[in-house]
Order: sequence, then C-alpha cells, then structure tokens
Amino acid sequence: GNTTCMTCPAGSHCAEGSSAALPCAAGSFRSTLGAASQADCEQCFVSTYCTGGRSAPRLCSAGSFANVTGLAECVECVAGTYQEAVGATACETCPLGGYCEAGAVVATRCPAGSFGNTTGLSSQDGCFACPPGHHCSTGAPAPTPCSPGMVQPKEGQGSCDPCSAGRFQGARGETACLECTVGSYCAEGAAAPLPCPSGRHQNT
Repeated sequence: GNTTCMTCPAGSHCAEGSSAALPCAAGSFRSTLGAASQADCEQCFVSTYCTGGRSAPRLCSAGSFANVTGLAECVECVAGTYQEAVGATACETCPLGGYCEAGAVVATRCPAGSFGNTTGLSSQDGCFACPPGHHCSTGAPAPTPCSPGMVQPKEGQGSCDPCSAGRFQGARGETACLECTVGSYCAEGAAAPLPCPSGRHQNT
C-alpha cells in the first residue's frame, strides 16, 4: 500500500523489487545509501574486519591482525608472537626474556629465577632455570653471575646470598664461600679477608 520505495540503507543492498534490504556479506561493507547488489559493497581493508551488514570496517583489536582484504574476522597472533597495537597487519616476534601465548597483546616476562635467551618463546616452559652461581630477575634475557661476596648454590633463584660472617668469596659466579684466612677477619658479604689491625692477631 505504499506509494514510494525507500532507499536501501548503508551496510545493505537491494535488488530490483526488494521487499527488504539484504546485509552486505561478511568481509564487506557499504558506507553510503542505495546499493543495488552485493557488487556495490566494498571489501574490508587490510588491518580491518567486517561482520555482515557493516556500514564501516572495524580495526583489528590488539593481539590480532589482518594482512589481506575481505576478512570477516581478524587473525589471532600465534603463540610466540604478540601485537599491542590495534589495526595491525602483522604480529611481532616475542622478545628476549619473555614468552607469548596465542593472542598475546604483550609479552609475559619469564618469572624471577628463570631466563629467556631466545626470541619467539610460546610458553613459560621455554624459560630456562637460572643455573647455580647466578641469579635471574623477572624478565631476564640471560643469567647474571653472583658478585664477589655473594654466592648461590641452588638453581632457579632470583637473587644471590651474601657470605656469612667469617667467610668470603672473591670470585664471581660461585656457589660456596671460603673460610676466612688466619690473621684476617671477614664481615658478612666479604669479597676478601681483611688483615687484623696492628696490635691484634688471629690464629684460627
């Protein structure tokens, strides 16, 4: 009973004699009115995606990308890669000291007591335990040797322990302290024995 036809809305197309607008197919969009067929809908651009019936593309969210046109949904970053930006066309390789699970927005740092010395790790299982004589802070790309006066007999530790009073260690990356020498004294964390002061002696 109508006397006029309506203009086909954005995001849709209307063939001759249409009784209803048909949405543009997934992977395409139409930003203006009056499309006559699916051919009048445009393919979604790279870095974007289009669900059906869209009047404009949507940017890919962080953790995904689109490197071709006409996608109905963006591609999730695979394990070992990440993407923190929106509207990306590729994912980045996971950096040293961290790992990236599928769809990662940022790299997760290897926990304290472990390190990641290769790029592209996909899980925490790829982080190595810190070796004895070293310490590894959170996100460490490599083990750090214990400083003189500090030791670490265990693996997988985030810090080194100071030599107790009466002991010392002059080298780096060691696992045990040495007894203080005769004629000297060693305070906690000593890197070398100190000679007894003038007028005093030590024979043990």
